[in-house]
Amino acid sequence: MRWVAMVVIWCVGVASGCGVARVQLGREEQNGEVHKQIKKLFEAGKFEEALLHVEQLFGSEHPDTAAVLNYMAYIYQERRAYELAELLYRRALAIYEKGLGTEHPATATALNNLAGLYYA
Repeated sequence: MRWVAMVVIWCVGVASGCGVARVQLGREEQNGEVHKQIKKLFEAGKFEEALLHVEQLFGSEHPDTAAVLNYMAYIYQERRAYELAELLYRRALAIYEKGLGTEHPATATALNNLAGLYYA
């Protein structure tokens, strides 16, 4: 069965550290309990725990895992935890480069996000 993940995130109140986060993970044929758990964890702001579930679901080198890492890096950047944000951005970038190649738009976006962190 083929998995399809779509991460949809809205952040409200950046000054408060992203008060609202919504994540939708879907599967082509059915929406499983794991997806519901991940969504609840994101909504509760438990990003590290959600990442563990995503890694179990897709693997640590999957582009969908990189998408979650990229989002977590953004959250840490907004919270001014720049060193942690850099680690997560770099990890996401490495996954995209390895899995999708250096010319893929997702790889370019990850590189741009890392550059934005350095600019901040």
